[in-house]
Amino acid sequence: MRLSSWKANLLSIGGRLTLIKSVLGSLGIYYLSIFRAPESVLQDLERIRAKFFWGGNKDKNKMAWVKWPIILNSFDKGGLNIGSLKAFNLALLQKWRWRLLSSPNALWVQVIKAYHGQEGCGTRIRFWKDIWVGETPLFTRYNRLYHLDQDKDCLIIDRINNGQWSWNWSGPILVLEILPIYVTC
Repeated sequence: MRLSSWKANLLSIGGRLTLIKSVLGSLGIYYLSIFRAPESVLQDLERIRAKFFWGGNKDKNKMAWVKWPIILNSFDKGGLNIGSLKAFNLALLQKWRWRLLSSPNALWVQVIKAYHGQEGCGTRIRFWKDIWVGETPLFTRYNRLYHLDQDKDCLIIDRINNGQWSWNWSGPILVLEILPIYVTC
C-alpha cells in the first residue's frame, strides 16, 4: 500500500479522517460488494486505517487515545462515523441478496441463476438452520423468534411472497419478546 509514503504526521487529524473516509473506506468497494472478505484481511485493513489515523506509519506506532472500535461508531454513539469494514462488507453483500430476491425476473438474476443454478434464490437453504447471513444460523441469534415460527425447517424461498417477507408465527409478536434480541447484538 502507498500509505507508507504519506507523511501522516504532516496532516491534521481532520485531514487524516477525510482521507480514511474517502480513500481507505472505498478502496475495496468492488471486492467487498462481491465477496465476503476473510476476517484476517478485514483486521489488517482496520489496523492500517487506525495506524494512519493516529499518525503512525509502517515502522512506528503512535499513541491511540481512543479505542478504534469507538472511533468507527456513528456520531450519536460518540464515534467519528467512519464505519467498520466488516459491517460495510456485509451490508454490500446483503444489498445484492435483496436485489436478487426482489427482482427475480431481471436479466442479471436470470444469468446468475443459469450459471450457478437455483440455489441462489433460496430453494435449498433453510431460513433458520443454515448459515446464509452472518457467521451463525439465524436460530442461534434470534432464538425467541425461532421458537415462535410454526415452520422451523422452512427454506428462504418459503419466507418470500411477492418480494415481501412472509411469516407464520404461532402467536402475536410482542415487543418484550424481540427487545432482548437487539440488546444482545
